[in-house]
Amino acid sequence: MKNGESGALDIIAVNLKEGSASISGSLTHRLAMLDALCELANRDQTLDPGDAELVGMYVSSLKASLETDAPTDSEKIKEHLRTYTSSLRTADLVTLARMLYARAEKHGGYYRYSLLEAEENENELSDMRIVYRKAHGADIAFEKFVSLIPDAVALYKDTFPAICDAVALGEADMCILPYENTEDGKLSGFYRLIESFELKIAASVLVRSDRREDMTRYLLLSKDLNGLSAISGVTDFELSLIERGDGALSRSLDAANLLDIRLRSIDTVRSEAEAVVYDVRVTANERALDEFILYLKLDGIDFTPLGLYAVIDE
Repeated sequence: MKNGESGALDIIAVNLKEGSASISGSLTHRLAMLDALCELANRDQTLDPGDAELVGMYVSSLKASLETDAPTDSEKIKEHLRTYTSSLRTADLVTLARMLYARAEKHGGYYRYSLLEAEENENELSDMRIVYRKAHGADIAFEKFVSLIPDAVALYKDTFPAICDAVALGEADMCILPYENTEDGKLSGFYRLIESFELKIAASVLVRSDRREDMTRYLLLSKDLNGLSAISGVTDFELSLIERGDGALSRSLDAANLLDIRLRSIDTVRSEAEAVVYDVRVTANERALDEFILYLKLDGIDFTPLGLYAVIDE
């Protein structure tokens, strides 16, 4: 590969670092980058296989937003997609995700929250207000979560909707809710509450019941996905994934396996018209999780991130 070509590919990695312009930048920027990369591949067929695929994956990652923002260009976009993405396999996409991660590292680091959210908010971990409904298990969960957050202050509410409301209205920074237990599995009422308030998981802990041997999993939740982005030890990624008969779930699980990511759980949340929504939870080191997120974006998987978080006592 010629030196001039590497510069075009490196721009993609820089975009990932600087707020994911490759995904969410201006339409003009994205169209210009699309044209430049396609011209690059068209004029020189001696690109390394991995780099040629990287060009294709970049085009693929722009599909949905470009077709929405510029319907008049849809035929050009479809032509590019047919040219560069028809033969891509899950294994190729995993390789490309790893390549993008490595290139982004070279340019000063990769910020997963920029790829998953429009803005990156840095929360101060001191004097953080955590609201919950006072009970034996929740008190233990609060004590465990305080090990991650110095000087956290406890607030109390009588109802679970009021707890979520306090976070939504800014009265509290985070809240604690039970999420699942060994007797009943996922607690659907709390799942729906978290979903309706669009809360994101910042940390998770298992607490043993005071009367029985069953365990309850409590979540520390915030308004932003990066609620505890300053802490180390992030091991788990949870997402809501929509399967429309296109093999998205199967491809995602295959990619996780190729990246040595362990599946913790998978639950059917609900069925929609021609679609099934799954809650998927995986665990791995931070780099593998970053690469997995890149894979999901590049493959166009329809998913919503529920949390990137630390786990205590699991």
